[in-house]
Amino acid sequence: MAEATLPFVRTPINILKRGVEYSPAGLVGGIGKMLAEGRKGNVDGFLRGIEMLSSGITGTGLVALGMWAGHRGFVNGSLGGWNKETAYKQTLGEQDYAVTVGDMTFTLDWASPLAMPFFVGVE
Repeated sequence: MAEATLPFVRTPINILKRGVEYSPAGLVGGIGKMLAEGRKGNVDGFLRGIEMLSSGITGTGLVALGMWAGHRGFVNGSLGGWNKETAYKQTLGEQDYAVTVGDMTFTLDWASPLAMPFFVGVE
């Protein structure tokens, strides 16, 4: 029974780890790793720091892109809690976490974990 539930516990944790890796926190972690491993002369650790830095830069760029796209109205974040206004928007075809193209919306929630920093910026 424990073996059957283990994948369902590990998956959200792994998604959260990737979300942090592709965020400004990953950027700071990468710089710290590069400095620490560079002082030790550990080339492999230094290269891992560069990878972490790259992921952090990518995630930070996605946050900025999400902020811009959300501000311009190209992307929806959460439509809000369940109320009459949200129900009305959904009957018109709007969706949570979706790109708006004309009168249609296309969800991007399937793109997790890379979509996490993007939608942090949108929100």
